[in-house]
Amino acid sequence: VGVLAFAFIFPLPLIDEIIGKIQFDKLCREEAGVKIYGKLELGPEYFNADGSTNLITKMGNLDDARFDLLFKLNYKPLEKVSKLADVTKGGLVIESIADNRKLLDETEFGFHGGWLAYDHNPWLFETGCTSQRRRLEDLVNKIINKK
Repeated sequence: VGVLAFAFIFPLPLIDEIIGKIQFDKLCREEAGVKIYGKLELGPEYFNADGSTNLITKMGNLDDARFDLLFKLNYKPLEKVSKLADVTKGGLVIESIADNRKLLDETEFGFHGGWLAYDHNPWLFETGCTSQRRRLEDLVNKIINKK
């Protein structure tokens, strides 16, 4: 009886994290990801000799002066999607400056644990949709074509 009681009581403090992880995995499978709505054709001045874009620096950061002439980057506000565990929804939208056309919409979720979580880190699981997480350079490359 003592072993059964221990096996039942031991996971109770983490039950919100376990249920939250199930919700989180479902959201990652069904809603997270990148949707491409269009592409922008750019001249050769926006590309390096190896064919990579020069809108992104070698360190992986945006070249703001060049990028801001072509695209508007809007981060979606974080919204809490679960009352039981700390699951948030966010992402970004990239629009064309020239015609205000939405080119890319990325949605991702974050899991920050249950009521025992310390510093927004869950005890048992990872904190993001790692299969869906993309670098900004990869996202930009999906919405540009060379003329």
